[in-house]
Amino acid sequence: MEKQEETKNNPKCLEKFLNIKMFVTALCLFGLGTGTFSTYYFSIITSLEKRFGFSSSTSGFLMTVDNYMYIPCVILISHFGRRSHTPRIFFVSSIIVAIAMLLWATPFFIFGSKGGNYQEFPATNTTQDNSSVSTQFCIMGQAVNTTHNEVNCDSEDMKTEQENKIAYYLFVVAQLFYGVGGCSFWTLGMTYIDDNASRKDLSFYLGVMFALRAAAPVLGYFLGAAVLFLPEDLVSTDTGQEDAEYIGAWWLGFPIIALFIILGSLPMAILPKKMVVDKSDIQNDDDDGNGVSFSQAVTDIKDLPKSLLRLLLNPVFMGLTVAYSFFVFWIVGYSAFLPKYIEAHFNVTATTANMLTGSMGAMAGAVGSFVSGVVTSRFKATKRRVMRIVLYNMVFVVVSSACLLAFVCPQTEIVGLNVRGNGTCSEDCNCDDSAYSPVCGDDNNYMSACHAGCTTLNNGTYNNCQCTDGETVTVGLCSAFCSLVIPYAIVAFTAAFFHTLQEVAISRIHLRCVAKDDRALSIGIMSCILVLISLPSPVVFGVVVDSACLKQMPSCSSTDSACWFYATDQMRVYFHILMVACLIFEVIGYAFMWYKCKNADFLYDDPEPVSEAKSKEDLETAQPLMTIKDHNGTTDAKITDL
Repeated sequence: MEKQEETKNNPKCLEKFLNIKMFVTALCLFGLGTGTFSTYYFSIITSLEKRFGFSSSTSGFLMTVDNYMYIPCVILISHFGRRSHTPRIFFVSSIIVAIAMLLWATPFFIFGSKGGNYQEFPATNTTQDNSSVSTQFCIMGQAVNTTHNEVNCDSEDMKTEQENKIAYYLFVVAQLFYGVGGCSFWTLGMTYIDDNASRKDLSFYLGVMFALRAAAPVLGYFLGAAVLFLPEDLVSTDTGQEDAEYIGAWWLGFPIIALFIILGSLPMAILPKKMVVDKSDIQNDDDDGNGVSFSQAVTDIKDLPKSLLRLLLNPVFMGLTVAYSFFVFWIVGYSAFLPKYIEAHFNVTATTANMLTGSMGAMAGAVGSFVSGVVTSRFKATKRRVMRIVLYNMVFVVVSSACLLAFVCPQTEIVGLNVRGNGTCSEDCNCDDSAYSPVCGDDNNYMSACHAGCTTLNNGTYNNCQCTDGETVTVGLCSAFCSLVIPYAIVAFTAAFFHTLQEVAISRIHLRCVAKDDRALSIGIMSCILVLISLPSPVVFGVVVDSACLKQMPSCSSTDSACWFYATDQMRVYFHILMVACLIFEVIGYAFMWYKCKNADFLYDDPEPVSEAKSKEDLETAQPLMTIKDHNGTTDAKITDL
């Protein structure tokens, strides 16, 4: 029965709950909160860009800002936090993350909403009726001062752009807070579980943690889909998600995530620093539970360069780091803009795109991680066999991911933008080519009501339209749902599922290929390297998305603004080629790791205790966990303290 050492200050009724299961549960809640934020941000990117005029590269850069605080913090916490009170570190981290979430929602409470409409720029033939739908009528013979992307700006427009800049800086500060609060999850969480869980339960706990951490993206996408059903000001408007001018309640999810994280952090405040399992499973630990002395801290600082060198010269660890680097690079950028791609290419609403993204990718990852933990805990395999299975699995993932290129939907055609239309029906209307308020009439899309030759508006429906032979014209693009989105989702689900099947097995190899005292630091160093590699990922994918833009939102002071309409075929090709290229390099990293494993003789799993009298320490020292051999078969070194 599990016992704790630091429960004397806690109520006796709680002592029986202060065990490793409680820690894993609380850690999963923390991981769910931080993981939900990432994909929630991905799901609201389109609304955020519309609301504040951000380009995709700008919104991609915002994703990376937290890493500038994450990098220094993760090194410090991973090295010095190993002897600190891990649960309390998580409690403080949760408060910091909650503050970051509230900062994300602050611009809405300061500046309010845009009432569901875009920032409007005046044009001489633009009018407004009582339906709150911005309109452009065909006014014969009247000259328009605004052509193409030239914009007339007044003081109100300049004020709006200034507010957008303030919101941008608030988002940057929020991301910096998030970087500080989110750096402890992997570095200290895995090592705390490894130190305090029995060997037979370790794989199961890691599998549960990975599965729930992978489930967080599902919640993020679904939360985004739910809040985007509501308009930004939570008041019903005459525009819907099919309207280009619609902006969802992007801010609503942040307070929900903050509340979720705070509630989940409460158990961390009372959990002990160290737990003790059955006597046969006690792990050696030089820490006496009285904290870190000054002399110990000085020793840790002196040992840091040596520990770093040991890790950098470990070929198995570095091969894994290379593979993970390319994985993180493509998964961050691909996941960030996948909802936007699905929405644009398959002509679905933002809510539908988020639901599909959460189902086909994030849910597959959650299921795959859980299955990986269960399989790894029940079946033992040598490290060579594990790495061989990983390579076969990754080849299948690359092939299935490349198949996503085959799902091609026709490009949406809009008169006045990428097609000329039927004759000269609106040539004398002097339409404003900088405006974008698409309408549908006679199964054709028009860039605005003016481009359709409409002269009147009644109850949100345009009438007397010259280009549609008198038929009525409605707001928004014509329905052009592409049914290929279903097989696309199935293939993407399959690829994501098989990619996560190897997660727990690879993590076990990671924890066993480095010295015991280097485990937390190895996770921290890997996290630092992954962050550095992934920094440009959202920006690169954002540039790829921006390069396919056919119509940008008008801006008073910048050409780098949100995009209204994309060349979807170009986006499809560039988007997936970049992903597949990264996957190929990921396979190369695993192949290098497998090759180096051939020269390393170590057990894949720890020996199980045979009796209560036989300590785990005796079993581990009875047979070395890892010996490195040169090409001649000579043993160079042994690692027995894992």
